[in-house]
Amino acid sequence: MEPQEERFREHAQYRLFRGREIRTGKWYVINEKSGLGIINTFNPDEIDVCYAKAGPQRDNFEMRIWGIEKELTLGETLSIKQKISITDNVKQLLQK
Repeated sequence: MEPQEERFREHAQYRLFRGREIRTGKWYVINEKSGLGIINTFNPDEIDVCYAKAGPQRDNFEMRIWGIEKELTLGETLSIKQKISITDNVKQLLQK
């Protein structure tokens, strides 16, 4: 592990959700020092895991989602749609 990555880990805030815990299909993470946040919206029927990490700097965020596991047949496809909004006023966007 790189020293810079270790420093980020030491001061970051982590959240992990099972997708089905977020029935609204909307979740967010806020950097407490700056107030900057990210809102992620998706179809909750498609998502299994949501992960977020906010670091100490204003622009240190990491968000991941994993789809529900599905076995595909030859020629079949799978897609996940999501919307990511970056804002310094998460509460205002959540009310929309």
